[in-house]
Amino acid sequence: MEMEINRIKSSLLKTPLIWVVLILAFIFLVFRNNNNIDKLREEGQEVKGIIYRKSGVGSKGTIRCFYSFEVAGKQYEGFYDNPKLNQWDSLEIIYYKSDPSLNQAKQFVEDY
Repeated sequence: MEMEINRIKSSLLKTPLIWVVLILAFIFLVFRNNNNIDKLREEGQEVKGIIYRKSGVGSKGTIRCFYSFEVAGKQYEGFYDNPKLNQWDSLEIIYYKSDPSLNQAKQFVEDY
């Protein structure tokens, strides 16, 4: 009986801990994304990108456009969810000068 009580106590202690970890992870991801958007707004450079692939992702009908662009002879990639764009369309991209792998579609940054 005591072993069963200890198992239940242990289970109850672990459950709130899991929720705390999940909430903290969510807050971290939201904060990190806001921080990245702020960097792009403040220090971002504009460049033209090309959509090289368009496909549906997930079960909710999201249309994802994958783009590439070049900075100083090196290729970088990203994606932007927008059903109105088509493969081979050009797209304005904002990238972080110190690290062009941090990038977003200009429209996404403006709308965020």
